[in-house]
Amino acid sequence: MKSNKIIGRILAAILLLTVSAVSIAAEIQNANNKEATMSAVKIKMTFESGEVIISLMDNPTTADLLSLLPLDLFARDFNNAEKILMPPRTLAGAKSVVGYDPNIGDIALYAPWGNLAVFYRDSPYADGLLYLGKVESGLDVLSEIPNNTKISIECI
Repeated sequence: MKSNKIIGRILAAILLLTVSAVSIAAEIQNANNKEATMSAVKIKMTFESGEVIISLMDNPTTADLLSLLPLDLFARDFNNAEKILMPPRTLAGAKSVVGYDPNIGDIALYAPWGNLAVFYRDSPYADGLLYLGKVESGLDVLSEIPNNTKISIECI
């Protein structure tokens, strides 16, 4: 009789841990889900040779980015696939990022370095990458931006 109670308690604990793990995994999945809700908020990145318009996701990291705008940053090329920009401080949500496989036109936060990345060529899966939004226009000029080009970012 006593062993049945112990087994019952062990099974209940296992069930509780399983449900908790599934719930946590779902939250992480939603944070990195590129199909999640896009907000109506757009930003414009302006530089000498053009501009890029980006639609942002509705999440705490993009809200934190928006709180910093307007902002002037300097672009650097990384791996001939993305332009990276370093915000003045770490953005919210940067510590709980799993990663994903970016597509051309994605804007993401690379949590380990704290930089924004705008992908103009295909790149492989990267741990620590959080999807923030999608380029709507201007993708064709991104690859031509020289290193250390000043980029002004504003909400539109």
